Amino acid sequence: MPERSTSPKKTCPTWSTPSPTACAPTSTPLRPCRRSTPTTGCRELPVTASSTSWVFLISTFHTLARVKAETGDDGGDPERRAEAEATVIGCSDRMLASCQAEADQLVELYGADPDRIEQVPPGVDHAFFSPGDRTGARAALNLGPEPVVLFVGRIQPLKQADLAVSALAHMRHNNATLVVVGGPSGTDGHTELARVHAVADQLGVTGRVRFVPPQPHHLLSSWYRAADVVVVPSRSESFGLVALEAAACGTPVVAAAVGGLTSIIDDGRTGILVDGTDPMVGARHVDALIDDPQAARAMSEAAVVRARGYIVAHGRRLPAAPVHRPGPAHPGGVLMADVVATPEQFAAAEALMDGWLEVQLADNPAVAALDRGAPDEHRWYLRLRGEQKEVFTIWWTLGQRTLHYETYMMPAPEENPAAVYELLLRRNAGIFGASFNIGAEDAIYLAGQVPLAQLDEGELDRILGTLWEWVERTFRPAMRLGYASRFTG
Repeated sequence: MPERSTSPKKTCPTWSTPSPTACAPTSTPLRPCRRSTPTTGCRELPVTASSTSWVFLISTFHTLARVKAETGDDGGDPERRAEAEATVIGCSDRMLASCQAEADQLVELYGADPDRIEQVPPGVDHAFFSPGDRTGARAALNLGPEPVVLFVGRIQPLKQADLAVSALAHMRHNNATLVVVGGPSGTDGHTELARVHAVADQLGVTGRVRFVPPQPHHLLSSWYRAADVVVVPSRSESFGLVALEAAACGTPVVAAAVGGLTSIIDDGRTGILVDGTDPMVGARHVDALIDDPQAARAMSEAAVVRARGYIVAHGRRLPAAPVHRPGPAHPGGVLMADVVATPEQFAAAEALMDGWLEVQLADNPAVAALDRGAPDEHRWYLRLRGEQKEVFTIWWTLGQRTLHYETYMMPAPEENPAAVYELLLRRNAGIFGASFNIGAEDAIYLAGQVPLAQLDEGELDRILGTLWEWVERTFRPAMRLGYASRFTG
Protein backbone atom coordinates (compact mmCIF):
# COMPACT_ATOMS: atom_id res chain seq x y z
CA MET A 1 0.00 0.00 0.00
CA PRO A 2 1.53 3.39 -0.96
CA GLU A 3 2.07 6.09 1.66
CA ARG A 4 -0.80 8.49 2.06
CA SER A 5 -0.39 11.66 0.12
CA THR A 6 -1.40 15.22 0.93
CA SER A 7 -0.57 16.51 -2.54
CA PRO A 8 -2.94 19.04 -4.14
CA LYS A 9 -5.81 17.90 -6.33
CA LYS A 10 -5.05 17.07 -9.93
CA THR A 11 -7.77 16.93 -12.55
CA CYS A 12 -7.77 14.21 -15.20
CA PRO A 13 -9.06 15.00 -18.70
CA THR A 14 -12.78 15.02 -19.39
CA TRP A 15 -14.33 12.36 -21.59
CA SER A 16 -14.02 14.61 -24.62
CA THR A 17 -10.23 14.87 -24.33
CA PRO A 18 -8.39 11.76 -25.60
CA SER A 19 -5.09 12.37 -23.83
CA PRO A 20 -3.66 9.20 -22.31
CA THR A 21 -0.76 11.00 -20.64
CA ALA A 22 -2.60 13.76 -18.81
CA CYS A 23 -3.16 11.51 -15.81
CA ALA A 24 0.17 9.71 -15.90
CA PRO A 25 1.30 8.55 -12.46
CA THR A 26 3.55 10.75 -10.43
CA SER A 27 6.11 9.39 -8.00
CA THR A 28 4.11 6.52 -6.52
CA PRO A 29 3.32 3.27 -8.39
CA LEU A 30 -0.36 3.42 -7.44
CA ARG A 31 -2.23 6.67 -6.96
CA PRO A 32 -4.97 6.78 -4.34
CA CYS A 33 -8.52 7.92 -4.34
CA ARG A 34 -10.18 9.01 -7.53
CA ARG A 35 -13.80 9.18 -8.62
CA SER A 36 -15.13 9.36 -12.14
CA THR A 37 -18.40 9.73 -14.01
CA PRO A 38 -19.09 9.91 -17.74
CA THR A 39 -19.93 13.61 -17.44
CA THR A 40 -17.33 14.95 -15.05
CA GLY A 41 -14.28 12.91 -15.97
CA CYS A 42 -12.15 11.64 -13.08
CA ARG A 43 -10.44 13.60 -10.34
CA GLU A 44 -7.53 12.70 -8.10
CA LEU A 45 -8.53 13.56 -4.56
CA PRO A 46 -6.14 14.35 -1.71
CA VAL A 47 -5.86 11.66 0.93
CA THR A 48 -5.38 12.87 4.46
CA ALA A 49 -4.44 11.04 7.61
CA SER A 50 -8.11 10.93 8.59
CA SER A 51 -9.19 9.22 5.37
CA THR A 52 -10.48 5.71 5.80
CA SER A 53 -11.00 4.63 2.18
CA TRP A 54 -8.60 4.09 -0.68
CA VAL A 55 -9.78 3.78 -4.26
CA PHE A 56 -7.58 2.69 -7.16
CA LEU A 57 -8.72 2.63 -10.77
CA ILE A 58 -7.89 -0.72 -12.39
CA SER A 59 -9.24 -1.15 -15.91
CA THR A 60 -9.70 -3.98 -18.36
CA PHE A 61 -11.32 -3.93 -21.80
CA HIS A 62 -13.39 -6.54 -23.59
CA THR A 63 -12.49 -5.02 -26.97
CA LEU A 64 -10.81 -1.80 -28.07
CA ALA A 65 -12.29 0.57 -30.64
CA ARG A 66 -9.00 1.33 -32.38
CA VAL A 67 -8.17 -2.36 -32.71
CA LYS A 68 -11.58 -3.03 -34.26
CA ALA A 69 -11.20 -0.01 -36.55
CA GLU A 70 -7.92 -1.42 -37.89
CA THR A 71 -9.86 -4.48 -39.10
CA GLY A 72 -12.64 -2.45 -40.72
CA ASP A 73 -15.19 -2.81 -37.91
CA ASP A 74 -16.07 0.75 -36.88
CA GLY A 75 -18.72 -0.21 -34.30
CA GLY A 76 -20.98 2.75 -35.11
CA ASP A 77 -19.10 5.60 -33.38
CA PRO A 78 -15.47 4.49 -33.13
CA GLU A 79 -13.81 7.84 -32.44
CA ARG A 80 -16.09 8.80 -29.56
CA ARG A 81 -15.57 5.39 -27.99
CA ALA A 82 -11.82 5.59 -28.60
CA GLU A 83 -11.68 8.96 -26.86
CA ALA A 84 -13.48 7.55 -23.83
CA GLU A 85 -11.13 4.53 -23.78
CA ALA A 86 -8.09 6.82 -24.00
CA THR A 87 -9.36 8.82 -21.04
CA VAL A 88 -9.90 5.69 -18.95
CA ILE A 89 -6.47 4.39 -19.90
CA GLY A 90 -4.84 7.71 -19.04
CA CYS A 91 -6.48 7.80 -15.61
CA SER A 92 -5.96 4.15 -14.68
CA ASP A 93 -3.49 3.11 -12.02
CA ARG A 94 -3.27 -0.31 -13.63
CA MET A 95 -4.57 -1.82 -16.85
CA LEU A 96 -5.11 -5.57 -17.12
CA ALA A 97 -4.24 -7.10 -20.48
CA SER A 98 -5.08 -10.70 -21.26
CA CYS A 99 -1.89 -11.28 -23.26
CA GLN A 100 1.16 -9.57 -24.73
CA ALA A 101 -0.68 -8.71 -27.95
CA GLU A 102 -3.30 -6.74 -26.04
CA ALA A 103 -0.63 -5.04 -23.94
CA ASP A 104 1.13 -3.96 -27.14
CA GLN A 105 -2.14 -2.59 -28.53
CA LEU A 106 -2.70 -0.48 -25.42
CA VAL A 107 0.76 1.03 -25.80
CA GLU A 108 0.83 1.47 -29.56
CA LEU A 109 -2.75 2.64 -30.17
CA TYR A 110 -3.46 4.51 -26.92
CA GLY A 111 -0.07 5.59 -25.62
CA ALA A 112 -0.50 3.61 -22.40
CA ASP A 113 2.38 3.49 -19.94
CA PRO A 114 3.85 -0.05 -20.20
CA ASP A 115 4.78 0.05 -16.50
CA ARG A 116 1.10 0.27 -15.58
CA ILE A 117 0.07 -2.79 -17.61
CA GLU A 118 -0.25 -6.19 -15.99
CA GLN A 119 -0.92 -9.35 -17.97
CA VAL A 120 -3.75 -11.40 -16.41
CA PRO A 121 -4.91 -14.06 -18.88
CA PRO A 122 -8.41 -15.51 -18.57
CA GLY A 123 -8.69 -19.07 -17.36
CA VAL A 124 -10.55 -22.26 -18.19
CA ASP A 125 -12.75 -24.16 -15.77
CA HIS A 126 -11.20 -27.59 -16.28
CA ALA A 127 -13.99 -29.23 -14.31
CA PHE A 128 -16.20 -28.43 -17.32
CA PHE A 129 -13.72 -28.17 -20.17
CA SER A 130 -11.71 -31.37 -20.38
CA PRO A 131 -11.37 -34.17 -22.93
CA GLY A 132 -14.30 -36.56 -23.24
CA ASP A 133 -16.00 -39.11 -25.43
CA ARG A 134 -16.66 -37.70 -28.92
CA THR A 135 -19.14 -40.43 -29.80
CA GLY A 136 -21.14 -39.83 -26.63
CA ALA A 137 -21.10 -36.07 -27.15
CA ARG A 138 -22.39 -36.46 -30.71
CA ALA A 139 -25.14 -38.80 -29.57
CA ALA A 140 -26.22 -36.27 -26.95
CA LEU A 141 -26.26 -33.46 -29.54
CA ASN A 142 -27.92 -35.43 -32.36
CA LEU A 143 -24.84 -35.33 -34.57
CA GLY A 144 -23.92 -38.20 -36.87
CA PRO A 145 -20.56 -39.84 -37.62
CA GLU A 146 -19.69 -37.41 -40.43
CA PRO A 147 -16.93 -34.80 -39.83
CA VAL A 148 -18.02 -31.87 -37.65
CA VAL A 149 -16.48 -28.40 -37.85
CA LEU A 150 -17.48 -26.05 -35.01
CA PHE A 151 -17.73 -22.26 -34.82
CA VAL A 152 -18.59 -20.72 -31.43
CA GLY A 153 -19.11 -17.00 -31.01
CA ARG A 154 -21.27 -13.96 -31.41
CA ILE A 155 -22.68 -13.41 -34.87
CA GLN A 156 -21.16 -10.07 -35.84
CA PRO A 157 -18.82 -9.00 -38.64
CA LEU A 158 -15.76 -9.13 -36.35
CA LYS A 159 -16.12 -12.89 -35.82
CA GLN A 160 -16.40 -13.73 -39.56
CA ALA A 161 -18.78 -16.68 -39.36
CA ASP A 162 -19.21 -16.20 -43.10
CA LEU A 163 -15.57 -17.18 -43.58
CA ALA A 164 -16.24 -20.44 -41.76
CA VAL A 165 -19.15 -21.10 -44.13
CA SER A 166 -16.96 -20.35 -47.15
CA ALA A 167 -14.25 -22.68 -45.87
CA LEU A 168 -16.84 -25.44 -45.51
CA ALA A 169 -17.81 -25.00 -49.16
CA HIS A 170 -14.15 -25.43 -50.23
CA MET A 171 -13.47 -28.55 -48.14
CA ARG A 172 -12.81 -31.88 -49.88
CA HIS A 173 -14.91 -33.57 -47.19
CA ASN A 174 -18.21 -32.61 -48.76
CA ASN A 175 -20.12 -34.56 -46.11
CA ALA A 176 -18.80 -32.38 -43.27
CA THR A 177 -21.21 -30.34 -41.14
CA LEU A 178 -20.49 -26.85 -39.86
CA VAL A 179 -22.15 -26.15 -36.51
CA VAL A 180 -22.48 -22.43 -35.69
CA VAL A 181 -23.18 -21.90 -31.98
CA GLY A 182 -24.08 -18.31 -31.16
CA GLY A 183 -26.55 -15.52 -31.78
CA PRO A 184 -26.59 -12.04 -33.29
CA SER A 185 -24.77 -9.39 -31.30
CA GLY A 186 -24.47 -5.62 -31.61
CA THR A 187 -26.24 -3.20 -33.91
CA ASP A 188 -25.30 -5.20 -37.01
CA GLY A 189 -25.91 -8.64 -35.51
CA HIS A 190 -29.21 -9.52 -37.21
CA THR A 191 -28.00 -8.14 -40.53
CA GLU A 192 -24.84 -10.22 -40.22
CA LEU A 193 -26.80 -13.37 -39.39
CA ALA A 194 -28.93 -12.88 -42.50
CA ARG A 195 -25.76 -12.36 -44.53
CA VAL A 196 -24.21 -15.60 -43.22
CA HIS A 197 -27.37 -17.48 -44.21
CA ALA A 198 -27.20 -15.85 -47.65
CA VAL A 199 -23.55 -16.90 -48.08
CA ALA A 200 -24.52 -20.50 -47.24
CA ASP A 201 -27.32 -20.33 -49.82
CA GLN A 202 -25.04 -18.90 -52.52
CA LEU A 203 -22.38 -21.55 -51.94
CA GLY A 204 -24.88 -24.40 -51.86
CA VAL A 205 -24.09 -25.58 -48.32
CA THR A 206 -27.25 -24.54 -46.47
CA GLY A 207 -28.09 -28.16 -45.71
CA ARG A 208 -24.65 -28.67 -44.16
CA VAL A 209 -24.71 -25.68 -41.79
CA ARG A 210 -26.50 -26.12 -38.48
CA PHE A 211 -27.26 -22.94 -36.54
CA VAL A 212 -27.55 -23.39 -32.77
CA PRO A 213 -28.65 -20.57 -30.43
CA PRO A 214 -26.32 -19.40 -27.65
CA GLN A 215 -25.73 -22.14 -25.09
CA PRO A 216 -25.13 -22.03 -21.32
CA HIS A 217 -21.41 -21.79 -20.83
CA HIS A 218 -20.97 -25.16 -19.14
CA LEU A 219 -22.79 -26.94 -22.00
CA LEU A 220 -20.31 -25.69 -24.60
CA SER A 221 -17.89 -28.44 -23.57
CA SER A 222 -20.16 -31.04 -25.18
CA TRP A 223 -20.08 -29.14 -28.48
CA TYR A 224 -16.29 -28.85 -28.33
CA ARG A 225 -15.90 -32.58 -27.65
CA ALA A 226 -18.27 -33.46 -30.50
CA ALA A 227 -16.23 -31.56 -33.10
CA ASP A 228 -13.34 -32.78 -35.22
CA VAL A 229 -12.03 -29.23 -35.57
CA VAL A 230 -12.94 -25.85 -34.06
CA VAL A 231 -12.45 -22.80 -36.29
CA VAL A 232 -11.86 -19.26 -35.00
CA PRO A 233 -11.68 -17.00 -38.09
CA SER A 234 -12.02 -13.64 -36.26
CA ARG A 235 -10.62 -10.39 -37.64
CA SER A 236 -9.23 -9.65 -34.19
CA GLU A 237 -9.28 -11.24 -30.73
CA SER A 238 -8.03 -9.64 -27.54
CA PHE A 239 -7.53 -13.16 -26.16
CA GLY A 240 -9.55 -15.94 -27.83
CA LEU A 241 -11.22 -17.91 -25.04
CA VAL A 242 -13.07 -20.18 -27.49
CA ALA A 243 -9.75 -21.48 -28.80
CA LEU A 244 -8.51 -22.11 -25.27
CA GLU A 245 -11.67 -23.93 -24.17
CA ALA A 246 -11.56 -26.09 -27.29
CA ALA A 247 -7.93 -26.92 -26.57
CA ALA A 248 -8.80 -27.87 -22.99
CA CYS A 249 -11.41 -30.29 -24.41
CA GLY A 250 -8.80 -31.82 -26.72
CA THR A 251 -10.23 -30.53 -30.00
CA PRO A 252 -7.77 -29.17 -32.60
CA VAL A 253 -8.21 -25.50 -33.50
CA VAL A 254 -7.67 -23.72 -36.81
CA ALA A 255 -7.62 -19.99 -36.08
CA ALA A 256 -6.75 -16.64 -37.58
CA ALA A 257 -3.24 -15.46 -36.72
CA VAL A 258 -4.46 -12.34 -34.92
CA GLY A 259 -4.31 -10.82 -31.44
CA GLY A 260 -4.35 -13.11 -28.46
CA LEU A 261 -4.81 -16.23 -30.60
CA THR A 262 -1.12 -16.05 -31.43
CA SER A 263 -0.28 -16.37 -27.71
CA ILE A 264 -2.68 -19.25 -27.04
CA ILE A 265 -1.82 -21.40 -30.06
CA ASP A 266 1.63 -22.79 -30.75
CA ASP A 267 1.33 -22.99 -34.54
CA GLY A 268 1.69 -26.52 -35.84
CA ARG A 269 1.95 -28.08 -32.38
CA THR A 270 -1.19 -27.17 -30.40
CA GLY A 271 -3.23 -25.78 -33.29
CA ILE A 272 -2.93 -24.06 -36.65
CA LEU A 273 -2.70 -20.31 -37.26
CA VAL A 274 -3.83 -18.98 -40.63
CA ASP A 275 -2.71 -15.68 -42.13
CA GLY A 276 -5.22 -13.77 -44.22
CA THR A 277 -8.85 -14.53 -45.05
CA ASP A 278 -8.62 -16.97 -47.96
CA PRO A 279 -11.25 -19.66 -47.17
CA MET A 280 -9.40 -22.19 -49.31
CA VAL A 281 -6.38 -22.02 -46.99
CA GLY A 282 -8.49 -22.67 -43.92
CA ALA A 283 -10.33 -25.47 -45.72
CA ARG A 284 -7.04 -27.21 -46.56
CA HIS A 285 -5.96 -27.15 -42.91
CA VAL A 286 -9.29 -28.51 -41.69
CA ASP A 287 -9.23 -31.26 -44.33
CA ALA A 288 -5.67 -32.19 -43.36
CA LEU A 289 -6.62 -32.66 -39.68
CA ILE A 290 -9.60 -34.82 -40.58
CA ASP A 291 -7.46 -36.88 -42.99
CA ASP A 292 -4.74 -37.55 -40.41
CA PRO A 293 -6.27 -38.69 -37.08
CA GLN A 294 -2.83 -39.42 -35.64
CA ALA A 295 -1.59 -35.88 -36.25
CA ALA A 296 -4.87 -34.49 -34.90
CA ARG A 297 -4.51 -36.64 -31.78
CA ALA A 298 -0.95 -35.44 -31.19
CA MET A 299 -2.07 -31.82 -31.59
CA SER A 300 -4.99 -32.46 -29.24
CA GLU A 301 -2.76 -33.91 -26.53
CA ALA A 302 -0.31 -31.01 -26.76
CA ALA A 303 -3.16 -28.50 -26.65
CA VAL A 304 -4.64 -30.07 -23.50
CA VAL A 305 -1.27 -29.82 -21.74
CA ARG A 306 -0.87 -26.17 -22.75
CA ALA A 307 -4.44 -25.32 -21.68
CA ARG A 308 -3.77 -26.65 -18.18
CA GLY A 309 -1.68 -23.56 -17.57
CA TYR A 310 -4.84 -21.44 -17.69
CA ILE A 311 -7.10 -22.09 -14.71
CA VAL A 312 -10.08 -20.48 -13.00
CA ALA A 313 -9.93 -19.98 -9.24
CA HIS A 314 -12.64 -21.93 -7.47
CA GLY A 315 -12.57 -20.21 -4.11
CA ARG A 316 -16.35 -20.03 -4.13
CA ARG A 317 -16.52 -23.80 -4.03
CA LEU A 318 -14.16 -24.33 -1.12
CA PRO A 319 -15.81 -25.31 2.15
CA ALA A 320 -16.54 -22.53 4.61
CA ALA A 321 -14.78 -22.59 7.97
CA PRO A 322 -16.57 -25.11 10.19
CA VAL A 323 -18.71 -23.87 13.06
CA HIS A 324 -17.80 -24.99 16.57
CA ARG A 325 -20.57 -27.22 17.84
CA PRO A 326 -20.47 -28.82 21.28
CA GLY A 327 -21.43 -32.48 21.42
CA PRO A 328 -20.58 -35.67 23.24
CA ALA A 329 -18.84 -37.14 20.19
CA HIS A 330 -16.39 -34.24 20.13
CA PRO A 331 -14.72 -33.70 23.53
CA GLY A 332 -14.49 -30.06 24.45
CA GLY A 333 -16.89 -29.17 21.66
CA VAL A 334 -14.09 -29.05 19.03
CA LEU A 335 -14.47 -31.00 15.79
CA MET A 336 -11.37 -32.49 14.20
CA ALA A 337 -12.05 -30.26 11.18
CA ASP A 338 -11.94 -27.22 13.45
CA VAL A 339 -8.29 -27.78 14.29
CA VAL A 340 -6.02 -25.46 12.33
CA ALA A 341 -2.84 -27.15 11.15
CA THR A 342 0.49 -25.77 12.29
CA PRO A 343 2.93 -24.75 9.53
CA GLU A 344 4.78 -28.01 10.09
CA GLN A 345 1.60 -30.10 9.88
CA PHE A 346 0.48 -28.26 6.75
CA ALA A 347 3.87 -28.83 5.08
CA ALA A 348 3.72 -32.52 6.00
CA ALA A 349 0.23 -32.83 4.50
CA GLU A 350 1.38 -31.11 1.31
CA ALA A 351 4.40 -33.42 1.04
CA LEU A 352 2.10 -36.42 1.58
CA MET A 353 -0.15 -35.27 -1.26
CA ASP A 354 2.80 -34.68 -3.61
CA GLY A 355 4.28 -38.11 -2.94
CA TRP A 356 1.00 -40.04 -3.07
CA LEU A 357 -0.11 -38.39 -6.31
CA GLU A 358 3.23 -39.10 -8.00
CA VAL A 359 2.86 -42.77 -7.06
CA GLN A 360 -0.67 -42.80 -8.52
CA LEU A 361 0.59 -41.27 -11.75
CA ALA A 362 3.34 -43.89 -12.04
CA ASP A 363 1.45 -47.00 -10.90
CA ASN A 364 -2.31 -46.53 -11.27
CA PRO A 365 -3.54 -47.45 -14.77
CA ALA A 366 -6.70 -45.35 -14.25
CA VAL A 367 -4.64 -42.16 -13.88
CA ALA A 368 -4.13 -40.28 -17.14
CA ALA A 369 -2.39 -37.11 -15.99
CA LEU A 370 -1.41 -35.02 -12.96
CA ASP A 371 -1.06 -31.27 -12.77
CA ARG A 372 -0.19 -28.94 -9.90
CA GLY A 373 -1.75 -25.52 -9.39
CA ALA A 374 0.20 -22.39 -8.52
CA PRO A 375 2.34 -22.78 -5.35
CA ASP A 376 0.08 -20.51 -3.30
CA GLU A 377 -3.05 -22.46 -4.31
CA HIS A 378 -2.07 -25.82 -2.76
CA ARG A 379 -4.18 -27.54 -5.40
CA TRP A 380 -3.70 -30.60 -7.61
CA TYR A 381 -5.62 -31.88 -10.65
CA LEU A 382 -5.74 -35.65 -11.15
CA ARG A 383 -7.21 -36.77 -14.47
CA LEU A 384 -8.72 -40.25 -14.49
CA ARG A 385 -9.74 -42.66 -17.25
CA GLY A 386 -13.15 -44.22 -16.79
CA GLU A 387 -15.28 -46.74 -18.61
CA GLN A 388 -18.71 -45.11 -18.43
CA LYS A 389 -17.31 -41.56 -18.34
CA GLU A 390 -14.21 -41.61 -20.49
CA VAL A 391 -12.20 -38.95 -18.67
CA PHE A 392 -12.81 -36.84 -15.57
CA THR A 393 -10.70 -34.72 -13.25
CA ILE A 394 -10.50 -34.63 -9.45
CA TRP A 395 -9.55 -31.30 -7.89
CA TRP A 396 -7.71 -31.65 -4.56
CA THR A 397 -7.37 -28.47 -2.50
CA LEU A 398 -5.42 -28.36 0.75
CA GLY A 399 -6.77 -25.97 3.38
CA GLN A 400 -5.67 -25.13 6.90
CA ARG A 401 -8.23 -27.56 8.34
CA THR A 402 -9.27 -29.99 5.63
CA LEU A 403 -8.42 -31.52 2.28
CA HIS A 404 -11.28 -30.71 -0.11
CA TYR A 405 -11.86 -32.87 -3.20
CA GLU A 406 -14.39 -32.64 -6.00
CA THR A 407 -15.06 -33.79 -9.53
CA TYR A 408 -17.51 -32.53 -12.13
CA MET A 409 -19.88 -35.27 -13.25
CA MET A 410 -22.46 -33.70 -15.58
CA PRO A 411 -24.21 -30.44 -16.54
CA ALA A 412 -27.59 -29.47 -15.14
CA PRO A 413 -30.27 -31.90 -16.35
CA GLU A 414 -32.42 -30.61 -19.19
CA GLU A 415 -35.13 -33.22 -18.62
CA ASN A 416 -36.54 -35.14 -15.67
CA PRO A 417 -34.69 -33.07 -13.04
CA ALA A 418 -36.71 -34.51 -10.15
CA ALA A 419 -35.79 -38.05 -11.20
CA VAL A 420 -32.11 -37.09 -11.54
CA TYR A 421 -31.99 -35.52 -8.09
CA GLU A 422 -33.82 -38.48 -6.55
CA LEU A 423 -31.23 -40.81 -8.09
CA LEU A 424 -28.38 -38.71 -6.67
CA LEU A 425 -29.91 -38.47 -3.20
CA ARG A 426 -30.39 -42.23 -3.09
CA ARG A 427 -26.78 -42.74 -4.21
CA ASN A 428 -25.58 -40.34 -1.50
CA ALA A 429 -26.90 -42.74 1.14
CA GLY A 430 -24.31 -45.32 0.06
CA ILE A 431 -21.29 -43.02 -0.31
CA PHE A 432 -18.87 -42.52 2.58
CA GLY A 433 -16.91 -39.26 2.74
CA ALA A 434 -18.44 -37.61 -0.34
CA SER A 435 -21.82 -36.62 -1.78
CA PHE A 436 -23.37 -35.47 -5.01
CA ASN A 437 -24.24 -31.77 -4.92
CA ILE A 438 -25.28 -28.92 -7.17
CA GLY A 439 -22.52 -26.46 -8.06
CA ALA A 440 -21.99 -23.56 -10.44
CA GLU A 441 -24.69 -23.20 -13.12
CA ASP A 442 -26.57 -26.10 -11.46
CA ALA A 443 -24.03 -28.64 -12.67
CA ILE A 444 -23.63 -31.89 -10.71
CA TYR A 445 -20.47 -32.49 -8.68
CA LEU A 446 -19.26 -35.27 -6.42
CA ALA A 447 -17.36 -33.66 -3.55
CA GLY A 448 -16.21 -34.12 0.02
CA GLN A 449 -13.57 -33.20 2.57
CA VAL A 450 -11.47 -34.88 5.20
CA PRO A 451 -9.76 -33.33 8.26
CA LEU A 452 -6.01 -33.04 7.86
CA ALA A 453 -5.60 -34.98 11.10
CA GLN A 454 -7.08 -38.06 9.38
CA LEU A 455 -5.00 -37.77 6.23
CA ASP A 456 -2.74 -40.65 5.27
CA GLU A 457 -2.09 -42.78 2.17
CA GLY A 458 -4.79 -45.28 3.09
CA GLU A 459 -7.40 -42.55 3.41
CA LEU A 460 -6.32 -41.02 0.09
CA ASP A 461 -6.60 -44.45 -1.58
CA ARG A 462 -10.13 -44.81 -0.20
CA ILE A 463 -11.17 -41.34 -1.40
CA LEU A 464 -9.81 -41.93 -4.89
CA GLY A 465 -11.55 -45.29 -5.18
CA THR A 466 -14.82 -43.85 -3.87
CA LEU A 467 -14.88 -40.98 -6.36
CA TRP A 468 -13.96 -43.20 -9.31
CA GLU A 469 -16.51 -45.88 -8.40
CA TRP A 470 -19.47 -43.55 -7.85
CA VAL A 471 -18.86 -41.45 -10.96
CA GLU A 472 -18.68 -44.66 -12.98
CA ARG A 473 -21.83 -46.09 -11.37
CA THR A 474 -23.86 -42.88 -11.65
CA PHE A 475 -22.80 -41.03 -14.80
CA ARG A 476 -24.67 -43.03 -17.43
CA PRO A 477 -28.00 -43.51 -15.59
CA ALA A 478 -28.02 -39.83 -14.61
CA MET A 479 -27.30 -38.71 -18.18
CA ARG A 480 -30.00 -40.99 -19.56
CA LEU A 481 -32.51 -39.38 -17.22
CA GLY A 482 -31.33 -35.81 -17.62
CA TYR A 483 -30.99 -35.96 -21.42
CA ALA A 484 -33.49 -38.71 -22.17
CA SER A 485 -34.60 -37.50 -25.59
CA ARG A 486 -31.01 -37.49 -26.86
CA PHE A 487 -30.42 -41.18 -26.20
CA THR A 488 -31.54 -44.01 -28.42
CA GLY A 489 -31.38 -47.65 -27.57
